[in-house]
Amino acid sequence: MFFKPEDFAKQMQEQMEKVFVEKFNEMIRNPMILGSMNKTVETSLDNKVKVNDLTAEWLTKMNLPTKQDLARVMQYLQQIEARILNLEEHLESLSDQLQTLAGILHAQFRATAPSTAPAAKSKSAAKPSAKPSAKPSAKSAPKKPAKHAKKGK
Repeated sequence: MFFKPEDFAKQMQEQMEKVFVEKFNEMIRNPMILGSMNKTVETSLDNKVKVNDLTAEWLTKMNLPTKQDLARVMQYLQQIEARILNLEEHLESLSDQLQTLAGILHAQFRATAPSTAPAAKSKSAAKPSAKPSAKPSAKSAPKKPAKHAKKGK
């Protein structure tokens, strides 16, 4: 058999992975390391709480909104948006009902309106009276001569 570099690399990777997993499992089970990791996580969380408190205090002193303030505003905006959407739906429903009602009233009006009215009455009612008005209309008013602009150099 000949030496194959691909096989060698694959065997080396598998061996390294096996050793790494064994050593990592030993390290995780070690009480000293677990205690140290526990203290590190606790310290990190305590520091995060302190930083958050100091940041909120600083923002309040600078009259700027905190994360909680922004969350409350966002929640309020979402409530307003939901109410607006609800009102839009209600308005659309009312508009549909109004259109239906207008159609019904229009149909009733057509059904009760007299269809055999004399044509002479409808024409005379539509014509305006021919009384002369005291003021001349804009069309009959005399036009003023236009002033010519002087040409500059």
